[in-house]
Amino acid sequence: MALFLVPIVPLIVMNGFFFPFITGKAFLFRLLVEIAFGSYLILAFADAKYRPRINYITVGVTVFAFVTLIADLFGANPIRSMWSNFERMEGWITIVHLWAFFIVATSLFSGEDGKRLWHRWMYASLGVAFFIGMYGLCQILGAFEIHQGSTRVDATLGNAAYMAVYMLINIGIALYLLAERKVARWNFKVDFGAVWPFIVSFFGIAVLVLIASLFQHFAGYEGVSALYLAHKLTFIFVTFGLLVFTVLVLVYPLYILPIFFTYLLYETATRGTLLGLVGGIMLALFLYAILAGTHNKKSRIVSASVLGGIIILGLLFWFNRNASFVQNNETLRRMASISWEDTKTQARAYIWPMALKGWTERPILGWGQENFNYIFNANYDPRMWSQEQWFDRAHSVYLDWLVAGGLVGFVSYISLYVLLLLGIWKMPREDHHRKSHFTMAEKVILTGLVVGYAIHNVFVFDNLASYVLFFALLAFIASIRNRYNENHPVLFGKREFSVESTEYVVAPITIIAFIVLVYFFQIRPLNANTRLITALRSCQQTTPDATLFDSALDVGAYVANQEIREQILSCAGGIISGRQYAGPTKMSYYSLANKAIEDQIAAAPKDARMYVLGGMFMNAVGQSAQALPLLEKAHLLSPRKQTVDLELAQSYLSTGQLEKSVDLLEQAYNLDTTYDGARILLAISLVLSGQESKAHELFGDNPDIFKIEQMGAVYASIKQFDKAISIYQDLMKKDKNNINYVSGLVQVEIAAGRKWQAIEILRKAKEDFPLYKDQIEAAIKSLQ
Repeated sequence: MALFLVPIVPLIVMNGFFFPFITGKAFLFRLLVEIAFGSYLILAFADAKYRPRINYITVGVTVFAFVTLIADLFGANPIRSMWSNFERMEGWITIVHLWAFFIVATSLFSGEDGKRLWHRWMYASLGVAFFIGMYGLCQILGAFEIHQGSTRVDATLGNAAYMAVYMLINIGIALYLLAERKVARWNFKVDFGAVWPFIVSFFGIAVLVLIASLFQHFAGYEGVSALYLAHKLTFIFVTFGLLVFTVLVLVYPLYILPIFFTYLLYETATRGTLLGLVGGIMLALFLYAILAGTHNKKSRIVSASVLGGIIILGLLFWFNRNASFVQNNETLRRMASISWEDTKTQARAYIWPMALKGWTERPILGWGQENFNYIFNANYDPRMWSQEQWFDRAHSVYLDWLVAGGLVGFVSYISLYVLLLLGIWKMPREDHHRKSHFTMAEKVILTGLVVGYAIHNVFVFDNLASYVLFFALLAFIASIRNRYNENHPVLFGKREFSVESTEYVVAPITIIAFIVLVYFFQIRPLNANTRLITALRSCQQTTPDATLFDSALDVGAYVANQEIREQILSCAGGIISGRQYAGPTKMSYYSLANKAIEDQIAAAPKDARMYVLGGMFMNAVGQSAQALPLLEKAHLLSPRKQTVDLELAQSYLSTGQLEKSVDLLEQAYNLDTTYDGARILLAISLVLSGQESKAHELFGDNPDIFKIEQMGAVYASIKQFDKAISIYQDLMKKDKNNINYVSGLVQVEIAAGRKWQAIEILRKAKEDFPLYKDQIEAAIKSLQ
């Protein structure tokens, strides 16, 4: 039963959890696998026919899991490699659960009913995918919001790329089942016997959503929701969905689903996945056209013709890539923009070379999972100043595994594809007079699916939803091979264990182990996650409670600790800068933040992230002296990242170390002279250090540097009041509705000893800004 619940994992989103689109799926998957694996162990001891058969796919998956474990243990941060974090929920913990899922599925979905069970599992996956697709359709129609804040549909996956690959694999599954049903032409008969798992999964989810929605509506419950859709879908949508589903069943869903899923994939506008879909289809058509038997001559001609049509359409699209109908459609525009020049401006053009360089430093076993950040920081490309500053993936599955597992890990991962394809094409014959277990159509469809997934993985990192389906495909082929090759050795062979040993030794040990695993893998991380949410909600209250963060850290779940500590800094910064909070409250949060910085640095002393975040926090709360050692260490760990240099330069400026600030900012500026932030701060440092002429030599009289509010404040601080006044006057002319410029000008006039002029400015401002009349009158009285 637990195995048949695995397909619902992509549907789950825990609204009350931190990273709700990630954590809920991972926790449920792990729990289901632990239940299945624990039950399976007892069954395997009791009945030899359920014990794992050792074939090359099983060996390949096991070797992959073992190599990953070794790479993680000897990596840059073994604990993080094992546990990951809330944002990713991967690490070796997920890998070993995928391995356990594979072992249980290959062992239970075997024998005479093995293929039938697998098909039911696939239909159940299609039922969930269709339900998710209906939610995505509502996003396209504007009924529900897209979570990424764009037009790229993401449904319950929370990410358009995740949605795309999920739909890609389900397209392949639907086409395989269609070919397996041997429906060579349109057949409109109702076939409930074949698709009942699909029906049950959709209807079951719809009923659960309806019940949860009604419960939340009448109970007013706003807490953790087991299903994201439970508070989103209305009774009208559920009714509509059921009606549409009924119609689809009547016309046989396997004809409709590939088209529907393809449309959803298209709406994600994920270029790498679309290339994978097209590439997989073209390869399948090509293989069928040349390998199908002579008795399939008509089908081979059709395949070749469709393949030729796709090529012609592709050429027509490319030659018209600048046409309005292409440029006015986001998906087509993104596809048309694919070029070598386009890649030069994208993050992948910078981080892929970083990944390769990082791999050369640890070529055999790599850095371990979740440690790409070490490579990114040390080998940061300064041209990325306008990009995301904290990449933790190489944005290519293959490079990610090359970095995480070195050459050994990379080969063990690639071998999974090779073994999978061998399993599809080397299916043993029952005898010389029968065809192989897979028809040619089934083989080419499964091959196209594998290749399409492989192409997608060139451009994107993987996620749990696609991982599960990939390992399910591996398990499916492995279990089919077990069914048709009785010579595969069996783990523990046919050795019989007594009923007493199973009941009184194996079962109790398994139950105890299950309880321990659930406690460490589920309860503790869940507890830390919910406590973190409670602490963050407290930050928004008038009387925040710092001890709530301590409570979350006291759980001791490594997967949560880094995130908790980083959120402490964010919360503490807001509270310390807030005027409405009392001094003791601010001190408690400052102490908490200081301890969080120390503890995270102790946990990951070579990771630049906390040094940077800690230094930024200290600068923000006016503790620049405490920020200096943190930022100097960050600069050593990431010497080419300008954001670190600029923050460190701010500390130097605040502590009066002008020469160090200038030297550092010149370095940051020279790394990439197009970075406006480095240019402005360098000019400010030069002016403050008495080198204004050098600043003008570098930047001329650029108004974007010398006629901005920051520069006005700088001139005022060095008592060059006329220049400061001129800047504020120019700013006021450009933006007459900005009262901050008025306030800045008033402050400069007061500092220059011209209170009478400040009063005149305020009197005029009272007319221009009537909403601030009371505050302005109070300011005038204080000056008179």
